[in-house]
Amino acid sequence: MRAPRAALQTLEKELAGLESRSADLTSRWSAEKNKLSNAQKLKSELDQYRNELAEAQRVANISAPANWPMAGFRRSRSAWRRSKPSEIPAR
Repeated sequence: MRAPRAALQTLEKELAGLESRSADLTSRWSAEKNKLSNAQKLKSELDQYRNELAEAQRVANISAPANWPMAGFRRSRSAWRRSKPSEIPAR
């Protein structure tokens, strides 16, 4: 009679260990699933922002923003060169 009781206790301990391991693995799986979901959401947002930027560049013709600051300078410099000597301020 003692052998079946000992086997039952052994099986109950093993079951408790397996249930604990199952809970741990389920918790890890859930955390990984959430990370993946967040990464997919961020990728989707990034793609959306890239598309919005591309559209803004097409609409506003922002293809060469490095030339913007020089455009005003070039206009004012050429206007200064065309001005009469009497309009040029003395230093």
